[in-house]
Amino acid sequence: MAKEYKVDINPSSFSSSDPKKMSEVEIIIPFHDECGKVGNLIKEIFKLVSTNRYQITLVDDCSENKHFLNEIFSKKIDGIQCLRTDKQLGFAGAVNHALKFAKNPWIPWICVMHSDVIPKHFSWLSNLGKSMQNLKNKNVKMISPVTNNSILNTEVCQVKNELDFKSDVILDCGFLPMYTFLCHRELFKKIGLMKEYPLMGCEAEEFALRMKKSGYLQAICGSSYVEHEGKSTYNNIIKNPNNIEILRNNRKIFTNEYKDYLKFLYKELDNKEINYLEIYSN
Repeated sequence: MAKEYKVDINPSSFSSSDPKKMSEVEIIIPFHDECGKVGNLIKEIFKLVSTNRYQITLVDDCSENKHFLNEIFSKKIDGIQCLRTDKQLGFAGAVNHALKFAKNPWIPWICVMHSDVIPKHFSWLSNLGKSMQNLKNKNVKMISPVTNNSILNTEVCQVKNELDFKSDVILDCGFLPMYTFLCHRELFKKIGLMKEYPLMGCEAEEFALRMKKSGYLQAICGSSYVEHEGKSTYNNIIKNPNNIEILRNNRKIFTNEYKDYLKFLYKELDNKEINYLEIYSN
């Protein structure tokens, strides 16, 4: 039976979104259960983001617990819209669902956040935007903050704590793990939506390769930080042992499709294929 989660988000206390002004950023948060983490993330966004006008789009990826999204919806909180998928699509599918059924498609910027991240300072979103603007002449089209736990690409993405800032880094090889990223909505129109792998898969790598083939680059913003629990989605998925074979098959599909381009992702790993099952289970 699904665990009930009491929604204690008070719009009069937390909401910093003015519905009378056009939002600049749509913050998409896909999730499957993990209601407590999503609630905490929403409260931190309301508390910390005041310099950017934004809208939050929650995408419930067919959670067993329907109460959470229903209660959020019933509160009619300015700045939050709620979507739900009919079946579990996985991270990429849930993000695509938000992009396909956007109620405000004119919002120019998209920020996607995993449900197990928490921003830690007031300028985390504005600094992402500033770095994107500073790097636009170098064809950077997607950027992520640094974090305490990136799982992959730790050398450039990971720092000791929220005070350990660094310079921005353009990724010549490798890819953004997508725990949080900012890009312009136009990027999805130019190269397409994210490739949907069942449950979770290689969507971050696949999207990075499509960007590179189109001449677009990714970067890390060294002055923006989010705390990332990591492995939350993976640990939830493998509660069903049958899902492990699905994840293995996702990697086979990806490597077969992009075998001639993997060198652009795994140069720092001597072109060895990443074994997610080993990385996430450690």
